[in-house]
Amino acid sequence: MMLPTTRYKRPESVLVVVHASSEVLLLKRRDMVHFWQSVTGSLEFDELDPVKCALRELGEETGLTDQDGSLTGPLQAEWFTIYPERLRFYPPGVCYNYEHVLCFDLPRIQNIQLSCEHSEYQWVAKAHAIEQCTSITNKKAIQEFVPN
Repeated sequence: MMLPTTRYKRPESVLVVVHASSEVLLLKRRDMVHFWQSVTGSLEFDELDPVKCALRELGEETGLTDQDGSLTGPLQAEWFTIYPERLRFYPPGVCYNYEHVLCFDLPRIQNIQLSCEHSEYQWVAKAHAIEQCTSITNKKAIQEFVPN
């Protein structure tokens, strides 16, 4: 089945947990004001490699590049239910997204260049990041892959 490449998002994405030791980077979404998350983004329809997508999303959302730190993964991948308010971005009938989890380890905390998609960012301790993240899969990834 051929999906339109301009109207809808592909229901396959990356979640990139950025951390410097046990400090985790969280981004606040501009369109969902109480939604804190790690770097995320959908694979483009012509992208086959989640690693390339993760590097693209890191650059777009934070200004970070592979020269700034070390990307590992995908460490796991799983399906999740798309939030109802986000369904309009996907083809009709699609309600699940397949998410690849990666980590980006920085040698130290850095200033971030936010995209227009996010209104602010913060570096927080692992435990606080788990509490503050909105997404269950994001909470789980921080718990499993960020060192204490």
